[in-house]
Order: sequence, then C-alpha cells, then structure tokens
Amino acid sequence: MNMKRTPNLKLLIGLPLLVIAFGALTVILLNRFVPHAPSATTVVIPEPADIIKQYQATDAVGELSSLYTKVEKPQAGLSLIIYTANDSYTIYAPATDFIQFELKDKTAKTNAVSVKNNSEAFLLKMNLLKIPTSDSKASALATIFDSDKTTCQLVDLPPFSGTSALLGLACIKKSVLNDQYTAINKLLALYGDKQPDIAHPANIRLSTIKEGNKTLSTTDIYGIGPNKGAVTLIFAAIDDKWEYIGQRPLSTGTTATNSNSVDRTPSGSLKTKINDPKYNGFLKKYVQ
Repeated sequence: MNMKRTPNLKLLIGLPLLVIAFGALTVILLNRFVPHAPSATTVVIPEPADIIKQYQATDAVGELSSLYTKVEKPQAGLSLIIYTANDSYTIYAPATDFIQFELKDKTAKTNAVSVKNNSEAFLLKMNLLKIPTSDSKASALATIFDSDKTTCQLVDLPPFSGTSALLGLACIKKSVLNDQYTAINKLLALYGDKQPDIAHPANIRLSTIKEGNKTLSTTDIYGIGPNKGAVTLIFAAIDDKWEYIGQRPLSTGTTATNSNSVDRTPSGSLKTKINDPKYNGFLKKYVQ
C-alpha cells in the first residue's frame, strides 16, 4: 500500500524566505559595487546683498582691502545697471545693492589689474556668467555678470578731474530686470499702430511716478529710425487701466554736427490729454 508523502511544512516556509534573502543580498551587492551616475549638483547663486557682503570681506578679492578704500558715499550713477536681454533693447535699472572702492594710489592712471582680475574671478565663483561687452551693449567701463537669479555689474572707472580710479560692484535680482522688460513691452503695446515708428530701439529708459490710484510712466526711447533719433512716450493709468497719452521729441545731446536744441513743448493733443479732468491735475503736475 502506497502512502502519500506529506510535504515538509518547514521546507515550504523556508523557500520563500530564502528567495527574499537572496534578493536582498543581490540589491546590496549591486548598490555597493555597480557604479552609478553622479547626482546632479545644485548650483547655488547668492542673493545680491550676499554677493556685496562677501565681496568686501577681508582677503575675499586679493589685494582689494590693501590697495583700495571703501567709498562711504557712493556715486549713484555708478550703481545704475545697464542690461541687455538677448536680441532686445538695453534697459537701465538702479541696483538694489552696491559698493564702490577708491584706489589709494592717486597717481595711478588705471585700476589695479590684479584686483580687477580677482573681482571677475570672485563673480565667476558666485556662479555668474561673464557677458562680453559687445554682447551686452553696455558701457566699455562696465561688465555684466549674469544668471537666472542675480545680475551684477562691475564698473572700472579711471581717474578724472583729480579723483582716484574707482571700482564699483552693483547687483540686482534678475526678476527685477525681467519685470521691467514686461512693463515696457506692455506700454509699447498700447502705442498701437504707431509702433513701427519705434521698432528696434537701442535703449529704453523707464520712469514711473505713482500717487494714490494714478500712475504716470514715461519711456525715453533712443536709437530709432535711420537717424537714430529719440522720443519720449507718455502713458498713464487710473486703477491700473492704462492708456497712451502722447509723445515728445527727446534730445540725444548737443554735438558739433547737431547743435540745435529740441523743442519739447507739448502739442495741442498732448495738452488736451494732460488736462483731462479725470486725472485731477496729476499729469499736469509732472508733464511740463
């Protein structure tokens, strides 16, 4: 008489456990000995204030602390960042954080080359990208260092009128520059069918005044037309409802070939807009 064999219960229980153990051992060995692709490194770009703070720290920029003296009352003009986005016009924005240094040697004709080089190396270390002057359209005395978070401008100003050479660093959040482009483009869209007259400008300077629920914005536009002329476009808003007010010619400066001053007297249509009762004298106060 044949008897059926009863399966070994311990063996049935042990086999799954053994499989799990081998699987876990395989994972451990693979993780330990099989090379893995390196994880992406996070690029840290400091805030404008942090860059300025680190820049003036002792020994942060080579001989800066020994050859230069910090300017206690910086020149406001040197803190104006001149920025050009790709394939666009140049804008001007006052830096949120800036610092300036004066060369101690008043006989020197230029800033110290070693300090300028070390300043550039410092900004590159901050993960900013140096933009060539030919690409940025900025002054030959200013170099832009850019990123998607922070933008800085290094100014190299030689001595003039008895002053020493100046080295300035100004920084701003990139979002501020982006917002200015957005604001200008929004205003230019209101210019409507007249826009071809100002197509492809070289530079635009935006100025805005706000009182209560009323806002006045002017765009000084340079480098337009075959003669590279200039014009001021005037826009205004009540409760953020914008409208185009008018325009006036803008002087590009008196030169040997252009000695005539520009008549900026408001036209009849512009005067009508300025005196519109709904602005309650706001435009008349600022548009002279």
